[in-house]
Amino acid sequence: MRRLSQKAWNNVLIFSMLILIAVLNWDKFFGEGELAVMPVLPEGAVVLSIQIDQIRFERVGTGWRVVANAADLTDSLSSEHVGEIVSAWENALMRLPFEQLNAEDFYPSDHIVSVWVAGQKNGLVFSIKTIQEYTYIVHESKYYVLDFPTVAQLLP
Repeated sequence: MRRLSQKAWNNVLIFSMLILIAVLNWDKFFGEGELAVMPVLPEGAVVLSIQIDQIRFERVGTGWRVVANAADLTDSLSSEHVGEIVSAWENALMRLPFEQLNAEDFYPSDHIVSVWVAGQKNGLVFSIKTIQEYTYIVHESKYYVLDFPTVAQLLP
């Protein structure tokens, strides 16, 4: 059996490290790329308040307070139901759409949602529009498809 020189062993080491890097980053190099799913809210965000159209949910201790113009809206929403809506927003996922979209299709939007997160100066504003069987989220002039949960779980 032949012995390898030091130069050859260095090359073996270099190529094995490159292969290891490629294997550990396989999804970034060869994965779905633009089809990857991302969270709607920042990772680990603590929601302080959510305003969906004219209804506002505010964190009060461990519970939620509902503020709305119409009294019948506040009576129909329990603190548990509001907690489920907020939890759905905290766990919501979106992805980039498969096809090109026209900006005109998104106006007027079905719902406008503002989410205030702890540690951020301004609220996050989302526009929600359902077109055919897909629900789209517009955030900072970028279009996304809602991947999880359904739009019914995000709205009161």
